[in-house]
Amino acid sequence: MKKLTLVVLVLAVPASGWAQVATPELERQQNLDRAHSAVQKTGLATLAIAGTLGLIQFANKPTLFGDGLCSTGEAIGGDFACGGGMSILHFVFAASTLGLFVAEQVIAAEMNPSPYRTGDLNKDRATDHLRWVNAGLFIAQPVLGLIAAHPALIGIPTDARPMFSRVMRTVHFGVGLGLATTYTVNAALMW
Repeated sequence: MKKLTLVVLVLAVPASGWAQVATPELERQQNLDRAHSAVQKTGLATLAIAGTLGLIQFANKPTLFGDGLCSTGEAIGGDFACGGGMSILHFVFAASTLGLFVAEQVIAAEMNPSPYRTGDLNKDRATDHLRWVNAGLFIAQPVLGLIAAHPALIGIPTDARPMFSRVMRTVHFGVGLGLATTYTVNAALMW
């Protein structure tokens, strides 16, 4: 009888602990954690696609590094790239990435503990700084892209638009590299 009681206790004590784990608040936090992870990973995927399309456009369009492949008739993506279709697709994935970044930050604000609080002071400082850098780059990047593609939006004279677009397209690409790096490093610090 003593052995049976001991076996029941050994099995019952952990089981009672497991039953108490599923509180509504814990379940909410676990759901937020899963949502944050899914949104973050999806954002990394859309960023990779937007970046790849941006790299193709950087090779195709005039920049400070050259006239681009569209001028030679050897464009990556052919008429779709040179005619504006790829620019629209790049914009769609870039806008999706921005939306996912905002959603990720909203979810993180609801999480307790925050995914940016690991207990490692240096890591926490790094993720905080990277978040602010990401926010600034996410604000600048679409503005740079739009005025590179449409310099008339800010009143650039017609004769100055080709060179202005070259410069802004080059800057847009450089900022994009910085954004891809900081966003990816910040995500990696949380894994």
